[in-house]
This record gives sequence, structure tokens and C-alpha cells, in this order.
Amino acid sequence: MAAAGRLTAQGVDEYLEENAALLRAATAAQHKGNVRAALTYSLRLQQNLLFLGIHADRFGDPRPPRAAGDARPGAAGAAGAARPLPEPVLAAAADASAPPQGPAVPGVCG
Repeated sequence: MAAAGRLTAQGVDEYLEENAALLRAATAAQHKGNVRAALTYSLRLQQNLLFLGIHADRFGDPRPPRAAGDARPGAAGAAGAARPLPEPVLAAAADASAPPQGPAVPGVCG
């Protein structure tokens, strides 16, 4: 982390890579009928997404902007950009402002 509570561009990318792996793992577990594992992966994915969303609301995206025709979905000014969450929702998710802890997908981000 670059500053107290702030993610670096590399940190955001690591979360995005972990999220992709969690989604694949949850889907694979569902297809095998392993509901408990699918739920575990899904919950971790949800924690990561909440953390990244709250972090983005507070600090913005630390990654450098891309070329004009290569905008990231949800980037400032992009069509269909997400609106900030209402304050009661942010307050309810306050415990999600800390990085998620728990089982990660083996071999991904730790």
C-alpha cells in the first residue's frame, strides 16, 4: 500500500486477478455440486468487490488512465458509470473497508 489505507495500481490489479480466479473456482465448484466451496469462494469474491468499491469511492482508481478508445467500464465519464452508494449502505458496509481476510484461492495472491 502506498499510503495508509490506499491501494496501489498493483494492489488493485492483484485483487482483480484474485477475483477472476475466485469466480472461476466458484463456477467449477458449482458444476461439481460442491455448494459449500462455491459459497465460500462467492463470499470471498463479494468481500473483495465491496472492498474495491468502497476504496474506489474514497480514493478513486489509482491506475493511470487508458487511451481514449480503451476506457475501463465504470471509469469516470464512461457511459453507464456507477453512481456512488447512499450513505446508509456505506455505513452498513463499514466493516468491509478493511481488506478481506480468509481463505484465498490456492496459488493466487498469497
